[in-house]
Order: sequence, then C-alpha cells, then structure tokens
Amino acid sequence: MSQTLVKLSNRLTPNQKKFIAEVIGTFIVVVFATGAVVIDSKMHGILGISFIAFAPFVGIAIAVYMFGKISMAHGVFALDSAALVLPMQKALLSLLQYHLMRRDLH
Repeated sequence: MSQTLVKLSNRLTPNQKKFIAEVIGTFIVVVFATGAVVIDSKMHGILGISFIAFAPFVGIAIAVYMFGKISMAHGVFALDSAALVLPMQKALLSLLQYHLMRRDLH
C-alpha cells in the first residue's frame, strides 16, 4: 500500500500535491469544527463554547503537522482559493471599468 502511494506521489506535480493536501486539511478542519458542535449538543452543552472554539484549532494543528511541508502550512483550501479568486476579480473589475469608459466615450 505504501509503495503505491509513493509511486503516485512521485507522479504528481507540486501544485497537485498542494491541492490534495489542502483539500484533506480543509476536510479535517470541517470535521473537527462540526464534530465539536455535535458532540457538545449530544452532551447537552456540558463541554461549552470553549470546546467548540478549541476543536478547530486542534484540526488545524493536525493538518499543518501532516501537510506543512507540502502546502506551506496553510492547510485550509479556502484561504488559497480566496488568494486565487481575488486577483481575478480585480482584473475582471478593471476590464469592466475599461469597457464602460470606452462605451461612454463613443
């Protein structure tokens, strides 16, 4: 099993490795965050808000420990998605403004 994973890992590009690591890291954080709420509600609120707040931290710590060298310790896909989308939104907004200004000039 581990030899298969090593062979697969050798065939992936660095960007593919980052993507997979961050998807798994996001999954871990979501499971810990929602799991904390479910566990607290099953125990009728005995654990409290501190448990619900601390559980995602544990998930992020695990994800960073597991994939820190691959994805530069981000571990959360949402952060990198935002980093990709925001420059594209700015470029699209600039393009839209350019076309609107050209239309107004004609």
